[in-house]
Amino acid sequence: MISFKRASVGSLTRKLAAALCAIGAIAGLSVQGAGTANASVTYMRNLNYCATPQGDGTANGTVITVWSCTGAPSQVWTDLGDGRIYNPHSGKCLTAKGDAYATPGTVLTLWTCATSAASQTYSIYVNNITSVGGLMITNRGDSFALGTYLTLWNANYPPAPSQEWSIY
Repeated sequence: MISFKRASVGSLTRKLAAALCAIGAIAGLSVQGAGTANASVTYMRNLNYCATPQGDGTANGTVITVWSCTGAPSQVWTDLGDGRIYNPHSGKCLTAKGDAYATPGTVLTLWTCATSAASQTYSIYVNNITSVGGLMITNRGDSFALGTYLTLWNANYPPAPSQEWSIY
């Protein structure tokens, strides 16, 4: 005869909720559970790559790179709804280095968020993110090699594969 250890419904529910939250976080989905706060984890992604601060850094000036999506806290990005893209891990915003938001080739970095900085203002579309200077977030040299810097570059329509960044 086979016997089973009886688990409480509450215990099974909590385990299932925890597993779903973990899967949702990895997939970048919004997960809501009874009795828990809403958890929404979003990433700035392009294919299977995530925008990642170099070395998981948090300091002003840290360069943003192309990296495999791992679910690391440093890869989480949030659209603040006012054009700024926020990295909760660092407490900083996506920023065009040297405020050069209209200069092709400008590297993207982390920097302290400011409410009216043009270098931190983007239009977020389904398949591209564009600076107020009209340049798209683009992998430097159109490369998907790990560690490639994210830059601002002239917009292509339709966007080149290296320009198909979005937040989800």
